[in-house]
Amino acid sequence: MNKSPITKVESDHEIIQVKFINVEKNPLFIKPLSELKVPLLLLGSRGDEMTRPDFQEEYEVMAGETGAEICLLSEGGHPAILSKAEQAAEFICKFLH
Repeated sequence: MNKSPITKVESDHEIIQVKFINVEKNPLFIKPLSELKVPLLLLGSRGDEMTRPDFQEEYEVMAGETGAEICLLSEGGHPAILSKAEQAAEFICKFLH
């Protein structure tokens, strides 16, 4: 069996969705996030059309495990770092200093 991710494209009129299928069903992370020992910034956009509606809750769980700082932009697409580059850069600079 092919061990590389498979890309499946589905077309629904004007919308095309790309889904990556994890053939091996491996975890997203190799180790628990709680083992992360560096500062972490979770940056996202509430307007991101590629995230689940509850991604903020997932960020809050990850922040609880790691002490991460969360930055959610009210507008912007996917990814937030490109769709709202100047605003994202401001948050990243503040985080780094």
